[in-house]
Amino acid sequence: MSGSECLQYVGPQYGEEKVQFLDSIDVLVFPSRYVNEAEPLTVHEAMARAVPVLALDRGCIQEIVPSVAGTVLEDNENTVSRAADVLMEWWRNPEQMRVKSDGAIETYSKLRLLHLDNFAALCNEMVSLLGGREGV
Repeated sequence: MSGSECLQYVGPQYGEEKVQFLDSIDVLVFPSRYVNEAEPLTVHEAMARAVPVLALDRGCIQEIVPSVAGTVLEDNENTVSRAADVLMEWWRNPEQMRVKSDGAIETYSKLRLLHLDNFAALCNEMVSLLGGREGV
């Protein structure tokens, strides 16, 4: 099988097409080299669909992808080789993939609840500062 038979460029996906795409993949490989990569929405979206993430260590990625939900790699001369090793390890061990998949959705759920709580607290603080009442 040639490389072109193994890879398919999909391009941007939106709405239901994005959901279908995420449901069709086993792993999200996110090799961003963008120095200012903050907290990529794509990573959260993948984990929300129980898709483990293999990413380069950029911005907040290390904090949002714990080892139970995927693998975050340092960007160095061994990155491509290490990524291939990780993918082969997951492919050879379906139980490990199941654990990573479960960990991805669990991680997303915990982060979502944390962010909702933080947002509610921020809204209450803003209302309080404006002289309103709490309980947003």
